[in-house]
Amino acid sequence: MLNYTKNCFLIIFMCAIPFLLVAQENCKVLVPQISGQYVGKCKKGLAHGEGLAIGTDQYEGEFKKGLPHGFGEYKYATGEVYKGEWNKGFKDGIGEFIVIDSINNETITYKGIWDDDLFIGPEINEPIVTAIKTISRHEFHKIGEGRSVNITIYSGAALNENIYYGYCHSTSGTHYYSPAKIKIEMVNFPVTCEIHYRGYDQLSGNLKESFIKFDIAEPGNWTVNLYNN
Repeated sequence: MLNYTKNCFLIIFMCAIPFLLVAQENCKVLVPQISGQYVGKCKKGLAHGEGLAIGTDQYEGEFKKGLPHGFGEYKYATGEVYKGEWNKGFKDGIGEFIVIDSINNETITYKGIWDDDLFIGPEINEPIVTAIKTISRHEFHKIGEGRSVNITIYSGAALNENIYYGYCHSTSGTHYYSPAKIKIEMVNFPVTCEIHYRGYDQLSGNLKESFIKFDIAEPGNWTVNLYNN
């Protein structure tokens, strides 16, 4: 009885194989360079989900409606390799593209942000606020290359010059103070900064304590604007 059951299962499986192959053959990839063979998930006749597509080029990763979409690795026939995020068949998001320089016999790597197949530039690590108290809004702007952090404190739209500094601490750099401003020079990035101060609330007129702690990993000249309403 057991052998009979096994034999029936094998017969059913062997009969199903042609239908599975036909389903894969009918599952299209809409990029001509990788449309030769496809193995993977399919939806409504198009590659959709995880899959492997091989033609003159090769792509392995996520598909959506027949196009690379999500995360995947694309190997070009010329030897270049892109590994990263895709959007509707285009390099888009965070990714790494390794290009072969045949003249100098070396490889060049473009790693960072892509938009519609164009390389925008290296990925910027945004500053992270890890603690904050009675500061209604904060802004971080990188204004160029360098090694400084320039902090300005506002009360509404005006400089908050009537403040009392508790302390300003950073993991590196030299501090310079002026009304409503703190300048930190000769910073070694990444840097962590803590700022404590007291100032008068614009609405109530009461003296209140404010505090912020933040991390900046990306080297450069940074401006930090703090707002107390």
